[in-house]
Amino acid sequence: MYQKSVDENDPFAITIYGHPTSDFPKARPACQGEKIYKYWCQRTALFSLFDEGCLMDEEGFYSITPEPIAKHVAERALQELCNMRFPRQSAAGKIGTGTLEWIDAVNCGKENYLIVDAFCGVGGNAIQFAKVFSNVLAVDISFVKTTLAMINSTIYNVSNIRFLQSDFSDIVHFLKGDMVYLAPPWGGVEYRKQEEMELEEVFQSVGGIRTICQALEIAPLVCLACPRNLRTDNLSAQLPIGGRIEIEPFFFGCKVKMIHLWVWRREKSEKYLAK
Repeated sequence: MYQKSVDENDPFAITIYGHPTSDFPKARPACQGEKIYKYWCQRTALFSLFDEGCLMDEEGFYSITPEPIAKHVAERALQELCNMRFPRQSAAGKIGTGTLEWIDAVNCGKENYLIVDAFCGVGGNAIQFAKVFSNVLAVDISFVKTTLAMINSTIYNVSNIRFLQSDFSDIVHFLKGDMVYLAPPWGGVEYRKQEEMELEEVFQSVGGIRTICQALEIAPLVCLACPRNLRTDNLSAQLPIGGRIEIEPFFFGCKVKMIHLWVWRREKSEKYLAK
Protein backbone atom coordinates (compact mmCIF):
# COMPACT_ATOMS: atom_id res chain seq x y z
CA MET A 1 0.00 0.00 0.00
CA TYR A 2 1.20 3.51 -0.70
CA GLN A 3 0.26 6.45 1.43
CA LYS A 4 1.14 10.03 2.21
CA SER A 5 -0.31 12.11 5.02
CA VAL A 6 -1.57 15.63 4.45
CA ASP A 7 0.57 16.66 7.43
CA GLU A 8 2.87 14.00 8.82
CA ASN A 9 3.35 16.00 12.02
CA ASP A 10 -0.37 16.02 12.76
CA PRO A 11 -1.59 12.69 14.27
CA PHE A 12 -5.14 13.57 13.24
CA ALA A 13 -4.27 14.37 9.62
CA ILE A 14 -6.19 12.61 6.89
CA THR A 15 -4.17 9.98 5.05
CA ILE A 16 -4.51 9.89 1.29
CA TYR A 17 -4.02 6.55 -0.42
CA GLY A 18 -2.93 6.02 -3.98
CA HIS A 19 -0.60 4.24 -6.35
CA PRO A 20 2.93 5.76 -6.40
CA THR A 21 3.26 8.85 -8.57
CA SER A 22 5.66 11.77 -8.51
CA ASP A 23 3.52 13.44 -5.84
CA PHE A 24 2.72 10.32 -3.81
CA PRO A 25 5.92 8.30 -3.27
CA LYS A 26 5.93 4.61 -2.38
CA ALA A 27 5.55 3.81 1.31
CA ARG A 28 5.32 0.61 3.28
CA PRO A 29 1.86 -0.40 4.56
CA ALA A 30 1.25 1.10 8.00
CA CYS A 31 -0.75 -0.35 10.88
CA GLN A 32 -3.59 2.11 10.39
CA GLY A 33 -3.94 0.88 6.82
CA GLU A 34 -4.98 -2.60 7.89
CA LYS A 35 -8.56 -1.47 8.46
CA ILE A 36 -9.03 -0.84 4.75
CA TYR A 37 -6.62 -3.44 3.42
CA LYS A 38 -9.31 -5.65 1.89
CA TYR A 39 -10.73 -2.60 0.12
CA TRP A 40 -7.27 -1.76 -1.14
CA CYS A 41 -7.05 -5.24 -2.68
CA GLN A 42 -10.32 -4.46 -4.51
CA ARG A 43 -9.24 -0.97 -5.58
CA THR A 44 -9.43 -1.61 -9.34
CA ALA A 45 -13.05 -2.72 -8.89
CA LEU A 46 -13.74 0.65 -7.25
CA PHE A 47 -11.76 2.64 -9.82
CA SER A 48 -10.52 0.67 -12.84
CA LEU A 49 -7.87 3.38 -13.34
CA PHE A 50 -6.88 3.51 -9.68
CA ASP A 51 -3.25 2.57 -10.32
CA GLU A 52 -2.96 5.35 -12.88
CA GLY A 53 -3.25 8.06 -10.25
CA CYS A 54 -6.63 7.95 -8.45
CA LEU A 55 -6.61 9.06 -4.83
CA MET A 56 -8.79 8.02 -1.89
CA ASP A 57 -9.16 8.76 1.77
CA GLU A 58 -10.03 5.99 4.21
CA GLU A 59 -13.78 6.64 4.18
CA GLY A 60 -13.75 6.71 0.39
CA PHE A 61 -12.70 3.07 0.22
CA TYR A 62 -15.82 1.75 1.93
CA SER A 63 -18.29 4.37 0.75
CA ILE A 64 -17.58 4.57 -2.99
CA THR A 65 -19.89 2.80 -5.43
CA PRO A 66 -17.90 0.12 -7.32
CA GLU A 67 -17.27 1.27 -10.87
CA PRO A 68 -19.36 -1.43 -12.65
CA ILE A 69 -22.37 -0.47 -10.53
CA ALA A 70 -21.79 3.26 -11.02
CA LYS A 71 -21.56 2.69 -14.77
CA HIS A 72 -24.85 0.77 -14.80
CA VAL A 73 -26.61 3.48 -12.76
CA ALA A 74 -25.47 6.17 -15.22
CA GLU A 75 -26.60 4.18 -18.25
CA ARG A 76 -29.93 3.32 -16.68
CA ALA A 77 -30.47 6.95 -15.68
CA LEU A 78 -30.20 7.95 -19.34
CA GLN A 79 -32.59 5.19 -20.35
CA GLU A 80 -35.15 6.18 -17.74
CA LEU A 81 -34.95 9.87 -18.63
CA CYS A 82 -35.29 9.03 -22.32
CA ASN A 83 -38.36 6.91 -21.59
CA MET A 84 -39.85 9.83 -19.65
CA ARG A 85 -39.18 12.09 -22.62
CA PHE A 86 -40.83 9.62 -25.00
CA PRO A 87 -43.87 8.18 -23.16
CA ARG A 88 -44.89 6.06 -26.15
CA GLN A 89 -42.84 2.95 -25.62
CA SER A 90 -42.47 -0.36 -27.37
CA ALA A 91 -44.18 -3.52 -26.16
CA ALA A 92 -41.02 -4.31 -24.22
CA GLY A 93 -41.53 -1.12 -22.25
CA LYS A 94 -38.44 0.60 -23.62
CA ILE A 95 -37.59 2.72 -26.62
CA GLY A 96 -36.08 0.53 -29.30
CA THR A 97 -32.31 0.93 -29.31
CA GLY A 98 -31.12 2.40 -32.57
CA THR A 99 -34.44 4.04 -33.51
CA LEU A 100 -34.57 7.71 -34.42
CA GLU A 101 -36.41 8.40 -31.16
CA TRP A 102 -33.68 6.71 -29.17
CA ILE A 103 -30.90 8.56 -30.98
CA ASP A 104 -32.71 11.85 -30.44
CA ALA A 105 -33.21 11.07 -26.77
CA VAL A 106 -29.55 10.13 -26.30
CA ASN A 107 -28.37 13.30 -28.00
CA CYS A 108 -30.79 15.35 -25.92
CA GLY A 109 -29.58 13.59 -22.79
CA LYS A 110 -25.95 14.34 -23.47
CA GLU A 111 -26.65 18.01 -24.05
CA ASN A 112 -29.68 18.96 -21.98
CA TYR A 113 -30.10 16.69 -18.97
CA LEU A 114 -28.59 17.80 -15.67
CA ILE A 115 -27.59 15.14 -13.14
CA VAL A 116 -27.00 16.22 -9.54
CA ASP A 117 -24.77 13.98 -7.42
CA ALA A 118 -25.66 15.36 -4.01
CA PHE A 119 -23.01 13.53 -1.96
CA CYS A 120 -20.30 12.86 -4.52
CA GLY A 121 -17.55 11.67 -2.18
CA VAL A 122 -14.37 10.86 -4.12
CA GLY A 123 -16.24 10.99 -7.42
CA GLY A 124 -17.03 7.39 -8.37
CA ASN A 125 -20.59 8.04 -9.54
CA ALA A 126 -20.01 11.57 -10.82
CA ILE A 127 -17.31 10.34 -13.21
CA GLN A 128 -19.59 7.68 -14.70
CA PHE A 129 -22.45 10.17 -14.99
CA ALA A 130 -20.09 12.51 -16.86
CA LYS A 131 -19.36 9.77 -19.40
CA VAL A 132 -23.07 9.60 -20.28
CA PHE A 133 -24.33 13.14 -19.66
CA SER A 134 -22.81 16.49 -20.61
CA ASN A 135 -23.97 18.28 -17.47
CA VAL A 136 -23.11 16.91 -14.04
CA LEU A 137 -23.12 18.80 -10.76
CA ALA A 138 -21.13 17.07 -8.00
CA VAL A 139 -21.72 18.34 -4.46
CA ASP A 140 -20.02 17.37 -1.21
CA ILE A 141 -19.64 19.11 2.12
CA SER A 142 -16.06 17.85 2.53
CA PHE A 143 -13.23 19.90 1.05
CA VAL A 144 -10.96 16.83 1.00
CA LYS A 145 -13.45 14.63 -0.85
CA THR A 146 -14.33 17.37 -3.33
CA THR A 147 -10.63 17.83 -4.08
CA LEU A 148 -10.04 14.10 -4.48
CA ALA A 149 -13.06 13.84 -6.77
CA MET A 150 -11.66 16.61 -8.96
CA ILE A 151 -8.30 14.85 -9.18
CA ASN A 152 -9.92 11.50 -9.99
CA SER A 153 -12.02 13.07 -12.73
CA THR A 154 -8.84 14.22 -14.46
CA ILE A 155 -7.52 10.64 -14.41
CA TYR A 156 -10.67 9.61 -16.30
CA ASN A 157 -10.30 12.60 -18.63
CA VAL A 158 -13.76 13.99 -17.95
CA SER A 159 -14.09 17.76 -17.78
CA ASN A 160 -17.87 18.24 -17.77
CA ILE A 161 -18.38 18.00 -14.00
CA ARG A 162 -19.00 21.12 -11.97
CA PHE A 163 -17.77 20.54 -8.42
CA LEU A 164 -19.27 22.41 -5.51
CA GLN A 165 -18.18 22.13 -1.89
CA SER A 166 -21.39 22.70 0.03
CA ASP A 167 -24.07 21.11 2.16
CA PHE A 168 -26.72 19.86 -0.27
CA SER A 169 -29.53 20.99 2.04
CA ASP A 170 -28.19 24.56 1.90
CA ILE A 171 -28.38 24.80 -1.89
CA VAL A 172 -31.18 22.41 -2.87
CA HIS A 173 -33.75 25.20 -3.15
CA PHE A 174 -31.58 26.93 -5.76
CA LEU A 175 -31.24 23.84 -7.95
CA LYS A 176 -33.32 22.24 -10.67
CA GLY A 177 -32.24 19.07 -12.44
CA ASP A 178 -33.46 16.00 -14.28
CA MET A 179 -32.18 13.43 -11.78
CA VAL A 180 -30.69 13.59 -8.31
CA TYR A 181 -28.43 10.83 -7.06
CA LEU A 182 -28.35 10.45 -3.27
CA ALA A 183 -25.59 8.32 -1.78
CA PRO A 184 -25.18 9.50 1.83
CA PRO A 185 -22.60 8.06 4.25
CA TRP A 186 -24.13 5.09 6.02
CA GLY A 187 -22.15 5.50 9.22
CA GLY A 188 -18.99 3.64 8.24
CA VAL A 189 -18.77 -0.14 8.25
CA GLU A 190 -20.75 -0.33 11.50
CA TYR A 191 -24.03 -0.49 9.55
CA ARG A 192 -23.29 -4.15 8.80
CA LYS A 193 -23.81 -5.06 12.43
CA GLN A 194 -27.49 -4.18 12.18
CA GLU A 195 -29.96 -6.75 10.93
CA GLU A 196 -32.09 -4.07 9.25
CA MET A 197 -31.91 -0.33 8.70
CA GLU A 198 -34.84 1.98 8.17
CA LEU A 199 -34.62 4.44 5.30
CA GLU A 200 -34.79 7.34 7.76
CA GLU A 201 -31.80 5.86 9.56
CA VAL A 202 -29.79 5.50 6.35
CA PHE A 203 -30.30 9.19 5.57
CA GLN A 204 -30.11 10.39 9.17
CA SER A 205 -26.72 12.07 8.74
CA VAL A 206 -27.98 14.21 5.84
CA GLY A 207 -31.45 15.20 7.03
CA GLY A 208 -33.46 11.99 6.77
CA ILE A 209 -36.51 11.51 4.56
CA ARG A 210 -36.84 15.28 4.25
CA THR A 211 -33.73 15.33 2.04
CA ILE A 212 -35.27 12.78 -0.32
CA CYS A 213 -38.44 14.85 -0.58
CA GLN A 214 -36.38 17.95 -1.26
CA ALA A 215 -34.59 16.12 -4.08
CA LEU A 216 -37.94 15.14 -5.58
CA GLU A 217 -38.96 18.78 -5.52
CA ILE A 218 -36.15 19.69 -7.92
CA ALA A 219 -36.08 16.59 -10.15
CA PRO A 220 -38.68 14.10 -11.44
CA LEU A 221 -36.36 11.13 -10.82
CA VAL A 222 -34.26 10.35 -7.75
CA CYS A 223 -31.95 7.39 -7.23
CA LEU A 224 -31.03 6.40 -3.67
CA ALA A 225 -27.95 4.33 -2.83
CA CYS A 226 -28.74 2.21 0.21
CA PRO A 227 -27.05 -0.58 2.18
CA ARG A 228 -28.01 -4.17 1.51
CA ASN A 229 -29.66 -4.50 4.93
CA LEU A 230 -32.22 -1.78 4.16
CA ARG A 231 -35.74 -2.63 5.27
CA THR A 232 -37.81 -2.63 2.08
CA ASP A 233 -41.25 -3.87 3.12
CA ASN A 234 -42.50 -0.43 4.21
CA LEU A 235 -40.93 1.98 1.72
CA SER A 236 -44.23 3.39 0.51
CA ALA A 237 -45.10 4.34 4.07
CA GLN A 238 -41.69 5.91 4.67
CA LEU A 239 -41.72 8.00 1.49
CA PRO A 240 -44.74 10.34 1.47
CA ILE A 241 -44.35 11.20 -2.20
CA GLY A 242 -47.07 9.22 -3.95
CA GLY A 243 -44.69 8.05 -6.69
CA ARG A 244 -43.45 4.75 -8.10
CA ILE A 245 -40.57 3.06 -6.29
CA GLU A 246 -38.39 0.33 -7.77
CA ILE A 247 -35.87 -1.71 -5.79
CA GLU A 248 -32.72 -2.74 -7.66
CA PRO A 249 -30.20 -4.94 -5.81
CA PHE A 250 -26.59 -5.08 -7.00
CA PHE A 251 -24.36 -8.10 -6.61
CA PHE A 252 -20.61 -7.90 -6.12
CA GLY A 253 -19.39 -11.44 -6.60
CA CYS A 254 -22.04 -13.74 -5.11
CA LYS A 255 -23.28 -11.32 -2.45
CA VAL A 256 -25.59 -8.34 -2.56
CA LYS A 257 -23.30 -5.30 -2.32
CA MET A 258 -25.93 -2.57 -2.11
CA ILE A 259 -29.46 -1.61 -3.06
CA HIS A 260 -30.59 1.25 -5.25
CA LEU A 261 -34.07 2.71 -4.99
CA TRP A 262 -35.39 4.41 -8.11
CA VAL A 263 -38.09 6.89 -7.16
CA TRP A 264 -40.29 8.72 -9.66
CA ARG A 265 -42.05 11.90 -8.63
CA ARG A 266 -45.84 11.81 -8.93
CA GLU A 267 -46.99 14.35 -6.40
CA LYS A 268 -45.48 17.30 -4.61
CA SER A 269 -44.45 16.93 -0.99
CA GLU A 270 -45.21 20.36 0.40
CA LYS A 271 -47.10 18.99 3.40
CA TYR A 272 -44.15 16.86 4.47
CA LEU A 273 -41.62 19.63 3.85
CA ALA A 274 -43.69 22.00 5.97
CA LYS A 275 -43.31 19.81 9.03
